[in-house]
Amino acid sequence: MIRTSENITELCAALTAAQSKFGAAIKSSQNPAFRSKYADLTSIIDATLEHLNAEGIACMQHPDLTYAGEGENREAMITVTTRLQHKSGQWMESDLSIPAVQRDRFDAQSCGSAITYACRYALQSICLVPREDDDGNAATGTGTKDAAQAVAKKKIEKAASEGSKTAQNVLKQADPLLYVFPKSHNGNYAEFFVRPYLQTHPEDEDGLRMVFSAHKAKKTKEETALVPSDQMDSLLNALAGDYGVTLYQLEAK
Repeated sequence: MIRTSENITELCAALTAAQSKFGAAIKSSQNPAFRSKYADLTSIIDATLEHLNAEGIACMQHPDLTYAGEGENREAMITVTTRLQHKSGQWMESDLSIPAVQRDRFDAQSCGSAITYACRYALQSICLVPREDDDGNAATGTGTKDAAQAVAKKKIEKAASEGSKTAQNVLKQADPLLYVFPKSHNGNYAEFFVRPYLQTHPEDEDGLRMVFSAHKAKKTKEETALVPSDQMDSLLNALAGDYGVTLYQLEAK
């Protein structure tokens, strides 16, 4: 939930001016789990902070360790509060929580990684920072959500027209992460079939867990992930745009 001062008119005007000057955050860091590049926290700060400060806006990010659930379901969470504070005294802030336990480890390294991840995603989302490849991919569309979706859809539709067996083979070759908007959920949630994807990409499990947790995903008994529809644009951009995961939307039955 977003929290604000009673009045934010001056802050919004200043933020609008700052956003018009933001550059793209360069994808210069390598993600070994997803075999792709992403824009790290430093890139996000480089693209935003100078212009925020020039308009009288300070950005603060405060981490905290909290616990969610009870009993055996109790889970350690890192919560980062990001505040934009204008020189007028007006402000707005919001929280982002992700698991502090990674690879069954709960120590300074796992907490530090969670803090960095939360800070990066919170600042990137709040400021609407565009991301750009540093190796020419931006010019060709490689690595973007639309490109990933188009490739998967083209292969699957072509194979489907040739028969179901061929379609299954192409699905396997493309290795897409499948998702659907089930009619039973009235479009409020999208369901991602994570387990089949991890059978061919087991090295991605920790990374997917962090990405889905950051987007309020709920795990089902069938080991699928339910994601609120209002999180979908950000999640699809993160999966396909940041990490190069091929996605394909199935038709709801």
